[in-house]
Amino acid sequence: MDKVKIKVEIEKGAAIRAGRSEYGEVDVAVDPAPLNEAQREELVTIYGKATEAKGADGYWQSYPLASVDDLDVAALMDWRLQHRRARKAQEEAGQEALDKRCKAARAELIRRIEAGEIEISPETDCIPARIVWPSRTALGLEINDPVSPPSLLDPKTEDAELLFGLEKKRETAAKQYKKEAAAKRAEREAKEAAEQEEIGAALSACLAGADLARYQRGYLGEEEQRARLREYAWGDRDKDLAKYKRLKSSDMDHNDGCYGDSDNVEFHTRSVDALSKDEYAALVGIEQAFPGEQGWSVSPRAHVATCCECTGSLVRHSALVSKRIGPYTLSREYGLGQ
Repeated sequence: MDKVKIKVEIEKGAAIRAGRSEYGEVDVAVDPAPLNEAQREELVTIYGKATEAKGADGYWQSYPLASVDDLDVAALMDWRLQHRRARKAQEEAGQEALDKRCKAARAELIRRIEAGEIEISPETDCIPARIVWPSRTALGLEINDPVSPPSLLDPKTEDAELLFGLEKKRETAAKQYKKEAAAKRAEREAKEAAEQEEIGAALSACLAGADLARYQRGYLGEEEQRARLREYAWGDRDKDLAKYKRLKSSDMDHNDGCYGDSDNVEFHTRSVDALSKDEYAALVGIEQAFPGEQGWSVSPRAHVATCCECTGSLVRHSALVSKRIGPYTLSREYGLGQ
C-alpha cells in the first residue's frame, strides 16, 4: 500500500522542552501497512492537520508532538479515533434527548390543536391571516433546537387532518377580514358620498353665478368653501355677539419686581371651572342663538396665560361654536363677558 502524506504540527513549547529547534507544520509520508483497519480508515479521512481533532465539547484539541522522529502514527490515529468516538457518543446522546423532547412537544402541540388553543392572527391590509404557532419553549423544546413547531407535524400522515383544519380556520379568518373590509369600505364610501351631497347642497344654496360655476367645475378651493359655508351657516345669528379676543402677553399684570416679557409668558386652554354671573348669561345667550337640536355645538373654554418668572396669571373665558357640514367642521369663538 502506498504511503500517505499527512500534515502534522510540531508544538513550539514541546519542541523547546525536548531541546529541539524545529517546530511548526511539517509534511510527513507515513506507511499505513502496520496500522489496523480502523486506524487506516482514520488515516485516509484526514483533512487538514493530523494533529488536530475536534473533541466532544466542540473545541479543537492538539496532539502533543515534539518532533517528527517522535511521531507514532498508530498512537496518533488512536488519539483521533478516541475524540471521534467521544464526539459521536455525545451527538447520539444529544440526538436521543432531542428526539425525546420532540416527541413530548408533538404530543403537546396536537393537544393544543384539538383543544382549539391555536390562534389565527387577524388579517390586515399589510399582513395576511396566519397560524400563530406556539414557541419552542412553550412546547418544551430548547430555544436552539433545530426544529420548528410546524415541522413536528407530518402532512403525509394522520397529521394532515390537523393541518387541514388549521388551514381552514386561517382561510375563514382571511375571508371574514375581506368581508368586513368590504363592508367598511362601502360604509366609508357611502358616508363620503353623503357628505359630498350635503356640502354640494349647502354650497349650491349659498353660491350663485360665477362662484357656483367655479364650484361645479372644481375650481373653488377648500379654504374658500369653508369660508362661504361658514358665512351661510352663521348668517346674522352672531350679529350681537362679541368675538373672542385672543390673549396677549401684554394683557397680563405681573407681580411687583417682575419684568416678564413675551418670552416668559405661556398660554394654554382648558375646560371651564366656574363662570361669573355675566359670563353665564352670555353663555346662555350663545346657546339660544345656536341650538343643539339644529346641529350646533357650544363648548365653553378657559384660556390661561401664566408668567414663568412670577405668579402672575390671567384667565379669559370663551364659547367655541361649531357645526359640521359634510366633511367640514366649521367654528367661531365668542367671548364671555368681554
